[in-house]
Amino acid sequence: MNWINVIILVIGSVGTISLEILCSPLLVKWAIETGGTALVGAKVDVGAATVRIHDISVDLTRLEVTDVNNTQNNIVDIGRIRLALNLNALLESKTIIDVAAVENIRLNTKRRYDGRVWRTRSAAAKKPEASRRPSFAEGAMDTAKKKLEIDSLLKGELASVKDDRSLEASSTGVT
Repeated sequence: MNWINVIILVIGSVGTISLEILCSPLLVKWAIETGGTALVGAKVDVGAATVRIHDISVDLTRLEVTDVNNTQNNIVDIGRIRLALNLNALLESKTIIDVAAVENIRLNTKRRYDGRVWRTRSAAAKKPEASRRPSFAEGAMDTAKKKLEIDSLLKGELASVKDDRSLEASSTGVT
């Protein structure tokens, strides 16, 4: 066995081990919980995470997202989330999702314990909060309205309708 084969074997082994570490269930669970908590502003809990590299699938059980305004309730409580990708298509630079399932969705459920996130004094001093923060769903709706400019579309006329009317007015009557 020559040195090139040994180097390829070592690189492949190190790559596989590092991929297994990066996709470990504990790390995936921690990333979802901390990222979700930072995004929502209240506790996000994941019961268990299962990541399988050989068939590229993720399985989450018991995802709970706390209501910011009532930290004793969950906005959403999802029993199970499954996602599986097609490995052969992925090797061809295509993305085919074989399984995408969200099961046992429950809204506005009671929590077993308080889902409040305690902020440090410096974070509270930097960002003064109003008496009532908008919930996650209200904030998402406001952001979507601003980005899509729904209010201006509903109040005014669409550009295509204006163009159509101007063409209609300037037409010569030739059909």
